[in-house]
Amino acid sequence: MMNDRSYHRRGLIVVAMAAVCWSTAGFFVRLITADVMTLLFWRGILSGAALYLVYTLTESSNGFFLVRPNWSTVGVMVASALAMICGISALRFTTVAEAMVIYATTPFITAAIAWLVMGERPSRITVMASILALSGVGVVLMDEQRGTSVIGRILALDHLLVWQL
Repeated sequence: MMNDRSYHRRGLIVVAMAAVCWSTAGFFVRLITADVMTLLFWRGILSGAALYLVYTLTESSNGFFLVRPNWSTVGVMVASALAMICGISALRFTTVAEAMVIYATTPFITAAIAWLVMGERPSRITVMASILALSGVGVVLMDEQRGTSVIGRILALDHLLVWQL
C-alpha cells in the first residue's frame, strides 16, 4: 500500500510526463507526413490499445477482460474520440501556435462554465485579468492572412469545448 507522499510523488511525475507529451504533440503531428485520416486511425488504434492495457493492468484483479461500458463510459469514449479528431485536425489545418493559444483559454472556459452552471462568481480582479488575457489571445490570433486557417481555429475551439464536457 502506498502512502500519501508516494501518491503525491507519482502524481507529480505523471503530470510532468503529460505536460511533455502534450507540449510536443504539435511537433510530432507536423512531422508525420500521412494524411489526417490515416494519422487519426493509427493514433486511435495505438492509444486505445495502450489505454486498455493500462486500465486492465491497474484496475483488473483477474487479468484481461472486456470492459462492460455503462452510459458514462460511452460518453467519455465519444468525447475523447471527438476531441482527438478535432485536436489533431486543428494541428494540421492551422499553425501549432494558433491551436495552442486557443487551447490556453481552457481556464477561462472552465471558469465561465463554473459561473453559469454552479453559480461560482469570480472576483472583480479575476474578471479584469481574464478580459486582459483573452484580449491578448485575440491579438495573437489576428493576422494578415484572414480566413486561411479558420477551419483549424474552429477545430481547435471544438477540441477545447469537447474536453469541457
